[in-house]
Amino acid sequence: MKKLISLLIVLFFIYQPGFSQFDPDASGKSLVRIMVTGSGNANVCSGFVWKKDEWIVTSLHAMKKNGKVQVQYLNKYWRDAKIIKTFPKADLVLLETNLNAKPLAASVLPIKSYSSAKVNFADKIYALGYHGGSEGYRTQSLEKGHAKPETIEYLVAKDESKQLVAHLGIPAIDLPILYLNGSLLPGYSGSPIYNTKGELIGIGDGGLESGQVNVSWAIPASYLDQLENSPTSSLPANIDQLDLLFSAKVEVKAETESPEEIQELFADEYESYVYGDFEFYYTKTRSFEDMYNSTLDPENLQYFVNDFTENNLYLNYNQLNFDIYEDALQGIILAVPAGSPLIYDQTNGIFQADLSKLPLGSYFALEFTGLAGDKFYSDVDMAVDDLLNLIDQAYGASVGGFQEDEDYSYSFQVDENRQMAYILFTGNNLLTNSDGSQMDVNMYLTVLLDDSKVFYTLSTIYIPVYDLGDAVTYGIDCVNYYNENAEYCDYFELLMHVIASTHLTTFANTSVVAKKR
Repeated sequence: MKKLISLLIVLFFIYQPGFSQFDPDASGKSLVRIMVTGSGNANVCSGFVWKKDEWIVTSLHAMKKNGKVQVQYLNKYWRDAKIIKTFPKADLVLLETNLNAKPLAASVLPIKSYSSAKVNFADKIYALGYHGGSEGYRTQSLEKGHAKPETIEYLVAKDESKQLVAHLGIPAIDLPILYLNGSLLPGYSGSPIYNTKGELIGIGDGGLESGQVNVSWAIPASYLDQLENSPTSSLPANIDQLDLLFSAKVEVKAETESPEEIQELFADEYESYVYGDFEFYYTKTRSFEDMYNSTLDPENLQYFVNDFTENNLYLNYNQLNFDIYEDALQGIILAVPAGSPLIYDQTNGIFQADLSKLPLGSYFALEFTGLAGDKFYSDVDMAVDDLLNLIDQAYGASVGGFQEDEDYSYSFQVDENRQMAYILFTGNNLLTNSDGSQMDVNMYLTVLLDDSKVFYTLSTIYIPVYDLGDAVTYGIDCVNYYNENAEYCDYFELLMHVIASTHLTTFANTSVVAKKR
């Protein structure tokens, strides 16, 4: 995949009088990390120094009733803070630290103003913040998305989610916002967001929790004036309910108030995998039901579920949970069976899910990689044809080649620039092992095409046809009679786990309804 060197050069942006472009030293001096502890939990988010060294702006939803608030300046100095202003309508809070009583040993650089100029569709913008498990800060490259009307109400697809947002009112469901292409990483709530001139244009507010994918937005920086003039400093009565809404806030269980100890907990919880062209960050763990309800197109998942049921294979879908990872550079979201770490194969340049600790994991493989280069794909079907040729070359000889199963294979347009495909390839012949046993070999793919860049998830599935013969012939009930069918249940539930993980590969921040071509 093409190296995104240009994105690495243009990193952090800051607005100060006299600056017209990025100044990394200045940006670091105005960014803060915020930790809120209480009730046995700890929240971490980002924020920035506003006008005065002791004034900090961040997202209101990161606060807790009776919580202890601590602010880290310059990635080093922790100071206690209190709430002095709240503006629930825009989900903003103004904190004041105890710098007067406990000055810093180094200088910070408050942001003094913001840009009120219109941010246009596809404009490059940059969020600067702390990912949940990171010791240092980093930028996340985003684009201004297009939404009309540009309010949360019209970004939420489901009526029940709209009702929840309207009920919570933080931020107001009809508040004009900045819709983002690309998701804010966990920990980026309250992060300053800049344009390419280095001007502050918004505050990262998070994303609407939607199972796999989040609908992300920023609060326009113009609301900082109303925050400063707000007559209230109290927290809303429903502040503790906001965990239902925001996905860019991170939380861990923590009995301690020590920032250093809590940071270690976050580092363990929010793992990252950075290799080559990819930076995958763990974001959350969700159930099969959550994933099914939020996937871009659930048709194939439902088809597999129906196929299992029609063959009297009753699985316990409550056992299927997924770890969700998002790539900060390419805008890709992955799902893997919960507890299966990612492994990077440097020789082949691919990520793999380590299934070795799962029962019967040796019958499956799950890998993720991207393709790009000289060839331009005008549609996703061309990319699929190339992938089939590669699969035939690598594995086809042992099974007499592969053919496409049309019942499980289709492609569709996501939006103007992006396409997706789900493809099931089946081997023409059974694979005969050295011990004489035979297996049916299947490969299920999700293919993403964004302009000429292609990303795919490939699951390889080995089905021991004779060993599973009784289960297919007579059926199994893994919900009520797991102990009587343990090995069969383990196999078929992992089969569905791997299939669903493959299917759930998608683009970040995609909330449109998929339509077949």
